[in-house]
Amino acid sequence: MAGGACLGGIAAIHWLEPANETLALHGVYDELGHALTALVAAIGVRALRLPVPSWSILFGGMVLDLGHLPQLLGYASALEGSTRNGTHSLAVVALLASLGFVDRRHANVWLGIAIGATSHLWRDMGTGTVPLMWPLRETVYGTLYTRYLAVLAGMALAMIGSATLLGVHAQSRQEHSPEPRVPVHDRHLPEPFGR
Repeated sequence: MAGGACLGGIAAIHWLEPANETLALHGVYDELGHALTALVAAIGVRALRLPVPSWSILFGGMVLDLGHLPQLLGYASALEGSTRNGTHSLAVVALLASLGFVDRRHANVWLGIAIGATSHLWRDMGTGTVPLMWPLRETVYGTLYTRYLAVLAGMALAMIGSATLLGVHAQSRQEHSPEPRVPVHDRHLPEPFGR
């Protein structure tokens, strides 16, 4: 239900965004769209009961747009055919995910940030183009907005459906299992000789 509301919000943002808005207004619409896209991913991850904090997915869904700051300040430029630079690539997502190997204590947080960053790339592909394979290639990739929305909905349904099936399977196993196994330390054992 919440996933459906997010998808409806994403579609509404797309259709309501004015054509000739300022950069600041576009940024508001864009970040709201990224937040809702990341929220759909977070709902799916939560349904699967993965130990990934939802806030980290939401943060990851917006963190790549920090890459626009060097462009705005004149230190970097967008790649040809896109309004985005190399910060919007799978290399950055891989870097974020690999930080979990360095900071193992917070690996689940880094995984959430990487999931959110991936959702960010997918949305940007649906609303424009991204240099997905940078720095290996400067080719930009995009997709249809309707494809972005359909794949996002399919992903959410698959994750929530899988979680439901896993829950049904676990419940069925509990109902049909023989008597519960008692750990050895909980069993009543005879007293040792000599007491």
